[in-house]
Amino acid sequence: MNSKPDMNSFIASEHSLKTSSAQVAMRGGMITGLLLFFLLIASTGCSDSPVDGNPNPEPIPAPEVDAPAAPSALTADSRNAQVALNWDAVEGAEAYFVYRGTSPLDTLPDSPLSDRVSGTSFTDNGVSNGTTYYYRVTAVAGASAESAPSEEAAVTPFAAPPGTPGD
Repeated sequence: MNSKPDMNSFIASEHSLKTSSAQVAMRGGMITGLLLFFLLIASTGCSDSPVDGNPNPEPIPAPEVDAPAAPSALTADSRNAQVALNWDAVEGAEAYFVYRGTSPLDTLPDSPLSDRVSGTSFTDNGVSNGTTYYYRVTAVAGASAESAPSEEAAVTPFAAPPGTPGD
């Protein structure tokens, strides 16, 4: 029997319960931006039951967070099969979402191109030379408070002509 707990479970003796031989078990993990709920189960070795007798406790709502301002000064620089994006930092933003399209982004796609960019730059390596791409960036605070999108930046990546520096 492995007495060493792993990262997904924690088992400890709890003497404040009705019996000194009870154990408290908790399973779960931490994921940035997600609110997780745990159900505490008391075990005396004979049966398991919720501590408060309620098998369906009410969840505690996540605190409301205001959406940050929209990012500004979005620039898109063309590279060979890449696009380098930069924007100004937004106060209160914990991360940014980058959106891309091959036509103007009057409405944002359902899913961002990137998942929570932590800084104010992003390099898109999934582009083809000669195709025009349109980008917008949003600022994110908390689990889901997303700003309005930035102004759009359009760029067409291309290979450097032969004989240019860096070729």
